[in-house]
Amino acid sequence: MTSASSLSGLQDDEHSLPCRTTSFYRALAETEDPARDPIAAQFIPQAKEYHHEEHESADPLADRRYLVSERLIHRYPDRVLLLTTDTCAVYCRHCFRRHFTGGRQGAPSAQEMDKVLAYICENPGVQEILLSGGDPLTLSD
Repeated sequence: MTSASSLSGLQDDEHSLPCRTTSFYRALAETEDPARDPIAAQFIPQAKEYHHEEHESADPLADRRYLVSERLIHRYPDRVLLLTTDTCAVYCRHCFRRHFTGGRQGAPSAQEMDKVLAYICENPGVQEILLSGGDPLTLSD
């Protein structure tokens, strides 16, 4: 679909989002001209995604302001967001959690989960835990 040379240099640092997709999703993309195909644009890295304008933010949702730990975000009084994994079946090029997703950390350790659970127990106003990441469905039972 795309040549290795066209991808070279686009994933050369630890902050780059990996290029990964499923065979089903890849089959939906236009193979004749992937650069102009909207489906292919969802998963094929492009140089423009590494160029940021002055007005753009690496943290567009301001998640870092609400981080309790590396995996727990407490933005709203009654709910927290648990980043269960940084892995996805398809790494979308428009991902707004690039600072976390694709970091190759995998599932949280028992120690990380202990911290998350302790925080939730200490904050009885938390009524809901949202599971996100990455894609929580990439985790095993």
